Formats: sequence, C-alpha cells, structure tokens
Amino acid sequence: MEDKFAFLKKFIGKENRYLREADVRYQIIDNIFKNILSWPDDKTKCEDHVKSGFIDYTLYNKNSIPVLLIEAKKEGKHFELPNNGNKDKLIRNIKTEELLTNEEISKAILQVKEYAEDLGCRYVCITNGHEWIFTNINPQNKPWKKQSSIVITKLDYFIEEYISAVNFLGYTSITENFSLQTNFASQKQSRGEVFYPKNQIPSYNATVSNNNYAGIFNLIARKYLSNIPLDDHAFMRKCYVSDKGHHDSLQKKVQGFIYDSLTPYFKNLGVQEFMDDRRGGAFGYKIQDLIRKKNLDSVMILFGGRGAGKSTFIERLLFYIKPHEVVTHSIIGIINLIDSAQNRDELTIEIWKNVLSKIDSENILQGTQDELITLFRPEYDVFEKQFLAHYNSGSEERQKLISKFISDKLADTKYCCNRLSLYWKQQAKGLIIVLDNLDQLTPDLQDICFLTAMEISRKLNCLVIISMREERYFNAKSRGTLDAYHTNGFHIASPIITKVLMKRIAYILEEIENSDDLSGDFDIYNDKQLQTVKDFLIICSKGLRSENSALSQFLRFSTHGDLRRALNFFKSFLTSGYTNINEMTSRGSWSF
Repeated sequence: MEDKFAFLKKFIGKENRYLREADVRYQIIDNIFKNILSWPDDKTKCEDHVKSGFIDYTLYNKNSIPVLLIEAKKEGKHFELPNNGNKDKLIRNIKTEELLTNEEISKAILQVKEYAEDLGCRYVCITNGHEWIFTNINPQNKPWKKQSSIVITKLDYFIEEYISAVNFLGYTSITENFSLQTNFASQKQSRGEVFYPKNQIPSYNATVSNNNYAGIFNLIARKYLSNIPLDDHAFMRKCYVSDKGHHDSLQKKVQGFIYDSLTPYFKNLGVQEFMDDRRGGAFGYKIQDLIRKKNLDSVMILFGGRGAGKSTFIERLLFYIKPHEVVTHSIIGIINLIDSAQNRDELTIEIWKNVLSKIDSENILQGTQDELITLFRPEYDVFEKQFLAHYNSGSEERQKLISKFISDKLADTKYCCNRLSLYWKQQAKGLIIVLDNLDQLTPDLQDICFLTAMEISRKLNCLVIISMREERYFNAKSRGTLDAYHTNGFHIASPIITKVLMKRIAYILEEIENSDDLSGDFDIYNDKQLQTVKDFLIICSKGLRSENSALSQFLRFSTHGDLRRALNFFKSFLTSGYTNINEMTSRGSWSF
C-alpha cells in the first residue's frame, strides 16, 4: 500500500508549484486514476475531440458512455477556495456560484462544461493536481450554479481517506454504484436512501452487456442525435422537420398525449398559432414586415413546449434561411441565457454587455481616437465647447481630457449600445436581439429579463425576440410584471417525434454510405460491423414508422412532444447494455 502512495507524497505540502499541465496529467492525474482508483486504461481516454475543443480526460462506463470529464490545469493555476470554518476539511461542499467568483476556476469550469454539453455528460471536474472541483452541470432540481460542487482540497485526501476516495471516484463506484449521483443527491437529502437503475443484474453476477455495438452507437449518438449544428448545412437541410403543427393520429386518440396547441387564454391575448412553412411562417413574415416598415421598436415572443425546438427554429430562420430583409437590413445578436448570472443586478449588466458585444460586429469600439470621437459626436461637441475651448489643439492637457472623455463613454455600456444602434441605422440596418432560453431561469430572474428586453427595445429602437414556454409567461403575467406592455406572441408546435428520428436515421445511413473513413468517422472496422449497424438502424426506422409499434408509442407517449427528451431516450436505447443488437439483426427484422 505504501508503494501505491509513494508518487503522491512528493507533491503533498510542497510550496513551489511549477508543473506544466502535461506534467500534472502524467505525474499526478494518471497515477491517481490508474494506481489508486483502479480505472482501466480503455475506460480513460485523453484528448477526445468535440465541437468545442479537446477534452483532457473522458472517463467511460462499461457501455462506453461518458460519465466524467476532467480538465487539467498547470500547478501554478491557483484555485482560491472560501476561507471559512470548513477550510481544513480534505473534502467539502462549496456553492458553485461562490467558486465561480475566482477567475481561474470560472474559466476552467465553463470550458469543461462546454465540452460536457457537446458530449452529453452530466459530471465534470477541474484540477490543478492539488485541488479537485467536481460539478454537476445538469442538476434536476435547480440551476447548476445554485447547487454545491464537491471539492477535494488537498492531495492528502487520497491517502488519509483512501476508502472514501475509492468509494467516491473508483471505477466500480462510479460505473456500477453511481457514486457521483449519490454524492450530489446527498447534498439535499439528509436521510433516506437514494435508488438508481443499475446497468447490471446482481443476481447470479450476470453483467448486462449484450450490446457489442454500444461504442459505435455512442459515437453516432453524440454526433447525430443532438442539436443540429448551425454551420452544418447538409445536416440542417436533411434533418430539420419544418412541418411543425402537423399532428399524428396518436394525439387525437383518448390515450394520446395533450394536443400541442394554443389555450383560450393565449388566444385571447392575441398569440398566433403558425405553421413553419420552410420560410419561418407567420413569425418569419412578421420579422420581415417590421424590417421593411423600419418599425423595430417591439418585442416578439416565441412560445413552445419544453424541447419543442424553439432555439433551433430561430437560429435556422435567422442564419440558415436568412430572408433577404434580414440579411440586407439587420444586425443579429443571439444571447443564450442558460449560463447567465443568477442574481438580478448582475443579470441585467450581463445582458447589456452581451448586446454590446453582439452589435459591435465590426469592432468599432476598438477603433482609433478619431473614429470613436465620430461615434460619440453629439456628446463630444458639447464637451469640446464646455471643456476644451481654452486649450490649444495639440496640448497635452487637451489630449488627457479627450482620453478621459472617451474612456468614460466606453465604460457606459448602455450609451455605447445606443450610439452603435444609431450607427447601424445610418447604414440602413436595424438590430435584432434574441434572448434565448429565458425559461431556464428562476421566476424572479425571468421578470428581470422581460423588463430588460423592453428597455433594450425602447432605448435601441430594435426588435427583441424572446423564446419561452407558455406557463412561464402566464406566471409572469399573473405577477403583474407585464401588465404595462404589449408584445407580439407566436406559438410553435412540436414536430412529430418519430418523423424527426426517422430523418436522423436516414441521414446517418447516408453519411455511413458516403464515408471514406469508416473507422475514423464511425469506429467501424469490418464489413460485419458495417452491415449490422445498417441493418439495426433500418429496423429502428421501420419500428418508428409504425404507429402501433412499442418503440414508436413509447417515445411519443413518454416525451409529450419534448424532442430533446426523445433524442436522449433514443440515445439510451442505442447504447444500453440491454439492447441486444446481434439478436435483433440476426432475424432480419424485429417486432418491438
């Protein structure tokens, strides 16, 4: 046992931290996970590539599903922790929003969080080799910043509390006993047991690993069963389901789910139901009409159920379809509120700063002094008359005053937004600002977003688009937040779940057929694997096409039009150890 810890002891208590990131990984992290926590080499992968970058470590379970991502930093990156009564504990819970006030921690967590969202993994860790911070980026009961992170404060933890470390981070603990879920759940449950589904059946020691193709389908699911990438035009063209509002017969039966349409309450408010006719329907035509009439001083709300594809619809309309009026006469800024500040004052400031960043697309605020004086001309003319008239044009004092004037103006975010808005208006371009995922915030923060949206629309004479669920709007209206305001409301229905999945499968089959590198693109190495994967996808497509099949009915009944949930369920089905793909494909067909 002493030999197991020998490599750690030379790092414990040392004052000078000089190891580079690569050395932290090789000398500390690799040794901890392989020698102390017993992770197999084939379940710890380095430099996995996702859309947003390269992941330092990805830990996988037996079904090749990622369970934890680790972002390593060099020893010199100091993670400053709160100095309170728990400071001497080797492992402690600390509020995530408190940790994020440290710049190094915030950068690292947001970086690995982006990787995790690309990969579909819930748990992340950042470490400089000494402090280890574990965070659940997708908790079920509250915004991720409001929960606590689990922090290992010293390397001593792995020696002095070896059993605790293995029970928390060991391979078997994470992959079979769900220790990450249990430890995060215990933060809010002081008593009672927490139960989670198992990937294996304890009886007779029979491990459930019937799916020999889980690794292949995990790679396919990550790439093709998530949000449609905006820059992938082929994916968008072939997989986007535009006939939202067309409902299948399942919704009309007694046992079907609730029809996704407007309630009388919203109809009385003037909210419009519209069809996505490949050009954005009435919603798209309204935007074009406002641009033509140069009447952008308004707020539009896109209503839709959870996972109905509101964000994708807006992004597709503005950046993929790109109506002529939008391209020619507008500047667009999409602000995603899902990771925004979680208190009222900071949220308003953050939204305005994001607006400024989006509308300064030509980096005008980074221009020369003369260019900035031109932008701030009305106020500068007054300033010149009142304060500069008595100074020679080339004097040092005059230059200091001008620099101070420009610096003060640049620090005023709302003022700069207003001047840029007028600049774009002179170029015959209006502003379109989208506040996306507003309904992911708490009710009081949603109220702030509504009021900020109205302020942005009024001060910048621009169009602000908000996407949210109907119940969130109703709650805000009930609280009186929106009594003084009139908005244009539009409702978009969810697409037919099975049609979305069938289009995705057809696209996957087409990509497999056209691939010149099956091993690199799909982890497929021989003809047998290739044929099995294709046969299984065809079986799934047939099952989805039949309204009476168990697969089709389960996905439609259980998701209630929530496309995000349906994609996750289908991913789980493809990669589950219970899915015996060899048995299904050997028969040539399968009745679900």
